[in-house]
Amino acid sequence: MELLKQGLRWRVGNGSDIRVFIDPWVPDVEGFRVSYKDGMNMSMLVSELITANGEWNMNRLEQVGSVQEVEAILGLPIVHNGGCDKLIWNQNKHGTYSVKSGYWLALKERRERRGVQGAIPAPTDYWRHLWKLKIPPKMSHFLWRCSTGYMPCKSALFLRRIITDPTCSRCQQSSETPLHATGLCPVSVAVLEKASFYTKLSQGTWDNFSSFLEDAMRQLTVDEIKLLVVLLWCNWKERNAVQFGEVARPAQVIYDIGASIWGGIIQESNHNYGQLGMHANDVEDRGRWVPPMHGSLKLNCDASVMANGGQVGIGWICRNSEGRLVEAMGERILGRLKPRAAELLCVLKGLEWAVMRGWSDLRVETDCLEAVRLVNGCEECLADEGLIVERIRMLLGALEIQGIHHVVRVANMAAHEVAGFVARGNGRYSWLGVGPSWLMDVIDNDGPITSSVRREESGEFLSTTGHSRSL
Repeated sequence: MELLKQGLRWRVGNGSDIRVFIDPWVPDVEGFRVSYKDGMNMSMLVSELITANGEWNMNRLEQVGSVQEVEAILGLPIVHNGGCDKLIWNQNKHGTYSVKSGYWLALKERRERRGVQGAIPAPTDYWRHLWKLKIPPKMSHFLWRCSTGYMPCKSALFLRRIITDPTCSRCQQSSETPLHATGLCPVSVAVLEKASFYTKLSQGTWDNFSSFLEDAMRQLTVDEIKLLVVLLWCNWKERNAVQFGEVARPAQVIYDIGASIWGGIIQESNHNYGQLGMHANDVEDRGRWVPPMHGSLKLNCDASVMANGGQVGIGWICRNSEGRLVEAMGERILGRLKPRAAELLCVLKGLEWAVMRGWSDLRVETDCLEAVRLVNGCEECLADEGLIVERIRMLLGALEIQGIHHVVRVANMAAHEVAGFVARGNGRYSWLGVGPSWLMDVIDNDGPITSSVRREESGEFLSTTGHSRSL
């Protein structure tokens, strides 16, 4: 029961049932709680941190929490008149308990009690990217074992009382953890620093192998990550060879072996890509935007989350059966929303606008498959975005729309461009009937339409019915 309690936290609705400093409600911070500051009201409610418009109050947040806590709070999606707060399971993105997520939480707690370095609590987003890397399965398995602490390094053997000294045999300087053996031991560093990408990582400090990998995923390109994985694997193989009495090889030799393996991996990836790309034009044709049926409208929605996470733009565009622009809108959102939350919020805003405009016979599309699955699901959504999903379902019912639809990015480019434009700008934008040249270029590319609209040298479109404005 105690384990289950440790995995629960509150999902913010209106915040009236959640105490800021007492209750668990903030993901990605210790205990899911905001650290108490002297002089603050211990019984303060989360509702006091939300404005009347249903947005986070930045001034209040900065008074209450640390920088890390404020960033985590800004990542929580909230809606106007959000409804009841609800306890959810924090250990997966769906908010529901599973045996697998419970196991990972128990494993994390056990390893923390035993002081094992290199443990990873559960598969995270960066791990999903790592599993998709086109590298030999034995190397993926190697990364997993290093991250979970299941490598027979000396620190692990020492904790199991198999050996009496955890010190690295090669450098005699530090305890031999998976991270030390493959990446921090001076012998291993001598191999890694021969790679051009090493300067991007050399200034980092990491608690364990997992944090090292996560940092690498943020800093390096895909091909550089592949080379890093190969070199880490080669360093481990070299460590084992020396451990069992073989003569240590120079760093350059080890690097050359790794670079050769890496070259083969890249060549194989390019070969497979070439085979898949033989009919690239056919794929692009199938992925183009398709006009709705005669007399109907199509609403495309997309969100753009900038690399630093601090700028989020959402955009939606409505077109008729001839491919003509009816209206496009976009706005920049306060917060550090994750992509899925931003995509769902965009669908919600687009539907709210459709209701206000009185649009009917509408087809709604987005390129976020996760958002489509959440909205079209039958069960209650307990994820952080659950309240947004409930609102979307309610509006779909009011508009008599049977769910939303997933399309590939190339079929959603107009909404994507709007979202990117507002993410880089500030405020809210609306284009009725006609838009700026960069938007009209995308619309023209989506399909031929007959239009009397004339483009001037200024790059804007002139229309008796259309206009562009910043709201």
